[in-house]
Amino acid sequence: MKKIRKAKSLFAGLSQANKGMIIGSFLTIVSLFLPWYHDMDAWGKGATYLGITGPLSIIGLIILIGSSAVFAKIIGQMMGKEMRFLKKFKNLAFYVAAENIILFVIAASIYFDPKFGVNITLKETAFGLFLCLIGSVMMGLGEDMKNHEPAERELNVFEEVERNIDRMHKDIARDELAEVPLAEREYREKQTAEAAAEEKAETLRMDL
Repeated sequence: MKKIRKAKSLFAGLSQANKGMIIGSFLTIVSLFLPWYHDMDAWGKGATYLGITGPLSIIGLIILIGSSAVFAKIIGQMMGKEMRFLKKFKNLAFYVAAENIILFVIAASIYFDPKFGVNITLKETAFGLFLCLIGSVMMGLGEDMKNHEPAERELNVFEEVERNIDRMHKDIARDELAEVPLAEREYREKQTAEAAAEEKAETLRMDL
């Protein structure tokens, strides 16, 4: 539970642009393991290709590498452990998104080319193909939003880290409180109340 809350806290601290890029890259990666294309031949035998399988698996592999790099870069920024290699690539998500869309068009055009397949009577696209397009567009829009964010709205890195640390401390304190038995909590509250009453009585005696 603590790790989940920490992840939620770090994700909440991301800008809208970074959220768009990390969600878009994640959807693109997932799409590669979903069906992209169905076909059926004259003998009633069908075939289903995933994004990383079939004759166009090389396209899926290229998309996987690029989208994974974007995902790893944003995760690294979120955790404060960005890889030096990825720091060198500015606007990485935008270029990966553009590459993915081009490869998407190539894959779709090949799938529906009459010369693709033998005695094919039915050709259908699947959900994974469109999910790849949606994820890639989200990556590109996220990078574009990041490039057009007003400078005055950019969060100071140290302020953001401090805010995340405070949120983590509150989560930890909440977890520790939840783990304390009810009887012990009541005993602590009673002690606190008695100490406050004694302090108040002592103050009144000093005033007199």
